[in-house]
Amino acid sequence: MRKRLTMRTTPPYHAVLLLLASLLGAGAAAAQEATEPLLMPGKQSLYQRVLAAPGALLQPAPGARTAGEPVTPFTAFYVYASKGEGENAWLQVGTGRHGDVVGWLPAGRTLEWNQGLTVVFRDPVGHDRALLFRDKEALKTMATERQLERYSQLYLEAVSDTLPDGSPVVAIQPANHIDINEDFYLVPIRAHEDLYVGNELARLLRVSSVPLEAVADGAAPTPASVQAAAPASAAAAAVPAQATPSQTGPDGYTAGLVFVIDATLSMDPYIERTREAVMKIYDRLGDAGLLGNVNFGLVAFRDNLEAAPGLEYLARTYVDLEQGRNPTTFLNNVNELSATQVSSRDFREDAYAGVKQALDDMDWSGHNARYVVLITDAGARDAGDPL
Repeated sequence: MRKRLTMRTTPPYHAVLLLLASLLGAGAAAAQEATEPLLMPGKQSLYQRVLAAPGALLQPAPGARTAGEPVTPFTAFYVYASKGEGENAWLQVGTGRHGDVVGWLPAGRTLEWNQGLTVVFRDPVGHDRALLFRDKEALKTMATERQLERYSQLYLEAVSDTLPDGSPVVAIQPANHIDINEDFYLVPIRAHEDLYVGNELARLLRVSSVPLEAVADGAAPTPASVQAAAPASAAAAAVPAQATPSQTGPDGYTAGLVFVIDATLSMDPYIERTREAVMKIYDRLGDAGLLGNVNFGLVAFRDNLEAAPGLEYLARTYVDLEQGRNPTTFLNNVNELSATQVSSRDFREDAYAGVKQALDDMDWSGHNARYVVLITDAGARDAGDPL
């Protein structure tokens, strides 16, 4: 009887323990979730993000009626929790994705920004200034049907600041170029769609900005959501109030791009692929009339000469950025590059020697953007490597 009684009482006892363990586990899981932002629907590693709209106030709790803490417009936040629906929805937000929670914002004072992408204006010298349209369909129709006369009319109205009420155009790019490195501004992409304008691939962008007039009046403006069309290789968007014009030189925006390529025995096919890639880049730049805006350089590296004297060099500059202004000069010098026929000591190569040569040996002055592209099939020797 005692054994039977024990058997009858034990399962509920175990059930209570299991229930407690389950509850404790659920609490631990909830605590764990609170330290990470919410995932985007259907994604396993991409988190929900929002931008604060002008006039947004951080609150200590959802629905709080305190004075709140003002937030700089377009501040980016991760979303950690959501409470309520519709007009009563609130979002718990943080500045980072590692539990940096700072408070709650009304969902109506935020803009979804899950893509985390932005655009900037290109230099308007030699180009039409970008027009910003009120809605997607008006812009899409004009682009796909190539309504050039209608576009010209809207462009002249925008340039002369005579856009009538109800015009599909709501803004135009400023006349002066704005260097984002000097006068930072944020133009978030809310959505995008690719389309063809004739035979050219273009990209339709939905962007947001803060109207200048509203800020000048001292009001708390609502960000304007507008549409902009741009070539797939360059985007245009509205400039928010924080940006102020600045001038650039007559040559406009320039970039320096130096390839640092491994020229050891195993790299022969990759060197040929690099030649082909650079030729395609030159062709694309030539078609766009931008050859003078991008200068190329080429540095090759091998490995320690004491360990393998037949390698000929540790690092060598084949094309500097001045020579790389001319496609013919660049490609002729690139054709001189070949992989060594001598094996190096082991599977590592001295990639840092090549990178250092690119940084030190090139004249990077006068380039707004500076890129180094490392191409190798091996690991790099670090400071502790005897070679």
